[in-house]
Amino acid sequence: MLFQYRLDYACSLPLTFAHFYAATPFPGSDFYEEAVQMGWLDTELEGVNMDECCINTELLDSVTVNRYIQKAYKTFYRRPGILMRGLFIPSGPKEFLNLLKSGYQFYRGMQG
Repeated sequence: MLFQYRLDYACSLPLTFAHFYAATPFPGSDFYEEAVQMGWLDTELEGVNMDECCINTELLDSVTVNRYIQKAYKTFYRRPGILMRGLFIPSGPKEFLNLLKSGYQFYRGMQG
């Protein structure tokens, strides 16, 4: 319920781009120390990054969080107005092609 509320809020803003990340326990942070102490770190992963959840708590596992992140990207970027808004960003043909390539790669990454 809270996830949907925040996703609806993000979609209601006049944004061209949005990023959705998992809370990440970077080594040296208080969160990392807590994650180690509580046994939350996912030992299957090789390190931590903001693009993929790497903790499993009693209330929420990394697979579920990663599904939420994927759903957020799909919901946000598959809206009709986003494509139209993005067409006005490039200042020339070269930038337009670069944006098109980046968008295609991003879209391919959202499949699944």
